[in-house]
Amino acid sequence: MSAPQPVRQRLTLIKVGTTVYDTATNRTGRVMDLLWSSRVVLRPLKGGTEWWAHSRILRPHTHHTKGN
Repeated sequence: MSAPQPVRQRLTLIKVGTTVYDTATNRTGRVMDLLWSSRVVLRPLKGGTEWWAHSRILRPHTHHTKGN
């Protein structure tokens, strides 16, 4: 198991417009904004209410990822 990445390094891997999986809510969303902290603003792929997520719990979205 690899060591956790520093927050700044993780945030550079997350770009506005990318699709990620939020492990805390089991939802998939598109990155709408990167906030000054380690928080990221996500929006459901089919539209809807945005939510905040911490970058440390986000994973790259794959076609095998569950969630909507």
